[in-house]
Parts: sequence; structure tokens; C-alpha cells
Amino acid sequence: GDIDDIYSKVSLIRKVSAILRAYGVRVLMHNHDHDTRIVEDRDHVRKQTMTIFLENCSPEELMLEVDTGWLVYAGIDPVEYVREHLDRIAVLHFKDICEGYGSMSRDDIFVPCGKGVVDFENILKAAAGKKDLLYVLDQDASGGDIIEDHIQSIKYFNKLETKIK
Repeated sequence: GDIDDIYSKVSLIRKVSAILRAYGVRVLMHNHDHDTRIVEDRDHVRKQTMTIFLENCSPEELMLEVDTGWLVYAGIDPVEYVREHLDRIAVLHFKDICEGYGSMSRDDIFVPCGKGVVDFENILKAAAGKKDLLYVLDQDASGGDIIEDHIQSIKYFNKLETKIK
């Protein structure tokens, strides 16, 4: 939405977070490509929508669940994004997309992790040392068998873990 809509959501997040915090629950923002769009903020500075949320909510109010595939789709380097925002990341959401994704339907771009263009090795290196970081493997759709795709992703990360150690 427009900037007033964004600030309305910021206010709602802050209120909900205050209620949930009493129960030990944290609010996370999971990004898609549209969350990286640039808007003019109230201070007349052009910023990503996600940046406005982070600037106006404390870490106690809002943390990030960074979806690597959607960052790449939006033209953002996930390695740099993780480095810049590591203190606000609670979950790294691993999703891979294929080469040529820009000319394809959004439903057809997903592949098992390690079969596409996302640089998971350097994302993991950028996140190294962060305690209590959770990881999620995901694939929004499959051109074949989604369970087999997830098995391939798991095998890829098992090999990658051995390589990084």
C-alpha cells in the first residue's frame, strides 16, 4: 500500500507484538519480492518497505524471516542482505529459483535448493556465528514431485555442511 498504509501496519505490529511478547511469542516478517519495493518515506527518503518496518519497530517488536529466493527474485543479493541485517534475522528461509526466472511465470521458477541460482554457501558463511538462528527449507511449487525435491534439498545441505566445516 501507500506510505500511510505501511505506517498503519507498523502500528499494528507494535501493538500485537506487545501483547504476544507477554506469552513469549515474537513477531517475524517473512519477505516476498514486493516487500523490497522502494517507496518514499515520510522523511522524503526513498527506502525499501522492509527498511521502514525495521526502522520503526525495535528488535523486540519485529524480527526477520529472510526468504532467500524472493530476495534474489527481487534483484537483491541475499548474502549482502544477511550480512547487513544479521542482528534482526531470526529465521533463514531457504528457497531456490532457477536460471532465467525473470522471463518465467512465478509458479514455474522454484527448484530444489542447490539446483538454482541462490548462493547458499555464502549465505551460510555470512550467518556463521549467529546463535539461535533457525533454518527453513521451502519450495513453493514443483515441476515434479515436491517430496523428492525436498529430499534433494536436504541432501544438498548435508553435502554443503560437510564442505563448509
